[in-house]
Amino acid sequence: MYKAVVSIILLFNVNAAMAQFRIAASNTPIASIVSLIVKDKAQVTSICNVNNGCAHHYSVKPNQVSEVQNADILVYINDSFETFMPKLLSSGKKQMILRLSDIELVSVQDNWHVWLSIENIRRIAGYVLLNLIKFDSANTDFYSQNYQDVLKMLDGMEKSTQNLKNLKDVVLLDDSLEHFFSNFTTDIKRFYSAAEHMKPQELENLKELIKTRHPKCIFMSSKQDASKLSEYLKNQTRVVSLDTESWETQPPYDKVLEQKMINMINAAASCL
Repeated sequence: MYKAVVSIILLFNVNAAMAQFRIAASNTPIASIVSLIVKDKAQVTSICNVNNGCAHHYSVKPNQVSEVQNADILVYINDSFETFMPKLLSSGKKQMILRLSDIELVSVQDNWHVWLSIENIRRIAGYVLLNLIKFDSANTDFYSQNYQDVLKMLDGMEKSTQNLKNLKDVVLLDDSLEHFFSNFTTDIKRFYSAAEHMKPQELENLKELIKTRHPKCIFMSSKQDASKLSEYLKNQTRVVSLDTESWETQPPYDKVLEQKMINMINAAASCL
């Protein structure tokens, strides 16, 4: 009888240790930052997990409602950026809500594509760490070590952008790109329109800038259509498409952000 009771207690403890809590992040970049800290201690879900999508304009699928409402922790920008979130917050389950707009992030100015700024990734990771420790203090050392690993990764990433400071006349066609290029330059020319929907005057202004400043590349997001723009510019300069947000992939997400950032750094470096 004694052995049976001990076995039941041990089994209960093992099951409790193996049980994962649930975290829902509004998009895959944020889910990736969270996953870097929490690793396998939680089941992380990305709500806007689609290619060429943006959480700001995303419509939640019916089967995703329960993913949000059953989550123990929700991580998103704010109720204005992810307008679908307030409607989904659970009324019956106590949830920890982490709004990234509650922390001091750099160079926001109503542009909430903050996950492409190395400094903002540091601050978001630190915010996630502090709240994970509040939620699951038993794993404080585990989360803290993961956070230190994230800082080392970001330091290495920052070093790899040093040569990109030599990029001149950076022309951007989408605001989702700005936080990435702010990692290494302030010499940015902004033409923030969907490239395929640019008005004739905007296209003329862009063409004139290319004629006078001779940028080696212009940069757009992968959700934009480069074909019409390339045709209009008649190959006067390279059009480089960068994958900036809502990357469709399967969990675990902890490697996604680093790989996407490296791809973007390499693409930008090809324009030196």
